[in-house]
Amino acid sequence: MVISKNTVLVLGAGASEPYALLTGGELKNRIISQVADTSMPIGRAVVEAGFLSDSVTTFRDKLRMAPLSIDRFLQTQPSFLELGKFAIAAALLPCEDESRFLNPLSSGDWYSYLLGNLLPPAFDDLRSNKLSVITFNFDRSFERRLYLAIRDTYDADEDVWRRLAQTFPIVHVHGMLGRPRWLETSDTGHAPPAALNYGEIVTVTQLKECATQIHLVHQSGDTGELKRAKLLIEPADIVAFIGFSFDPDNLAKIGCPALLHNKIVYGTCRGFEEEEAKRAAVPFANAGAARVEGFKSWTALEFLRKSTFLSAVGS
Repeated sequence: MVISKNTVLVLGAGASEPYALLTGGELKNRIISQVADTSMPIGRAVVEAGFLSDSVTTFRDKLRMAPLSIDRFLQTQPSFLELGKFAIAAALLPCEDESRFLNPLSSGDWYSYLLGNLLPPAFDDLRSNKLSVITFNFDRSFERRLYLAIRDTYDADEDVWRRLAQTFPIVHVHGMLGRPRWLETSDTGHAPPAALNYGEIVTVTQLKECATQIHLVHQSGDTGELKRAKLLIEPADIVAFIGFSFDPDNLAKIGCPALLHNKIVYGTCRGFEEEEAKRAAVPFANAGAARVEGFKSWTALEFLRKSTFLSAVGS
C-alpha cells in the first residue's frame, strides 16, 4: 500500500506504551521514586552529575505533590529545569530497548501492523508515501522501528536504508533523547558526538548532553520544531492523533484545532470514558474538520484494524 493522501500522525505517550516506554504518569512516578535514592539508577546518576542533595529532595517533594505532568511542573518551577530534564533523560534512555519491539505489551504491536501495510515490494516505491509524524515523545522508538523494518525488508546497503528512513519527516515537538546515530554520518563517515544509538549504555556526560536536547516549549516560544510541525499539518488531508491526551495547550502548540479546518481527523481515546472521548472530539468539529472519526477507547493497534484510517490514506 502507498499512502497517497498527505497524512500526519500526531503521537502522544500512549503511542510508545506498547513497547514499555513510559507514559506521562509512569515517567513522573519513576522520577519521584528514584531521583533522591542513591541506591537507584536515576539517583546515582543525579549525584554523579553534581546536583545538590537538598535541591534534589526539594524537587522530588514538590513534584510528588504537584497535580501536573513532569513537563508542566517544570514550566511552573523553572529553577528545577536542568535537574528535571536530566532526570527525564535518565529515566527514559534505559527504556529504549529493541527487544521490546519483539515482545510488545498486550495493547499490541501497532508499529509492525502499520509498517507491514506501508512497505511496498519495491523500495523505490517507498518514496511515494506521503506520511509524516509529529511526536510529543522524547523517545526515538518510531524512527528506530521504521529503520529496522526497512533494513530487514529490502536487499540494499546501509546508505540506502538510511536514506529511505529519512524520507519520512519526523518532528519531535519537545526534542528527543539524542539524535539517532543510525541515521547520521558526517563527511568522515562517523556520527556526530551528540548522536546515540538505540539502547546504547550512556555515561553521565552523555546524559547531560541528552538533557540539553530536551526542549520544553515554554523555554523558547515558537521553536523551529513547532514551526516544522505546523508546516506538516497545514497541507495535510488527514491527521490522526494516536496515544494523545488532547491537552489543549499541546494542541495549541501545533496550531490545532484551527489548522484542521476541512481535514479528516482521527483519534484514539484509550482509557477515556465515553463522555471524555466525546469532549475530546468537539474542538475538531467546531474548527470545521471535514470529518471526525474514531475517538473510541481503542489501542493504537485496534484503531488501525477497526477504523477506516488505512482505507482512507491508501491507494
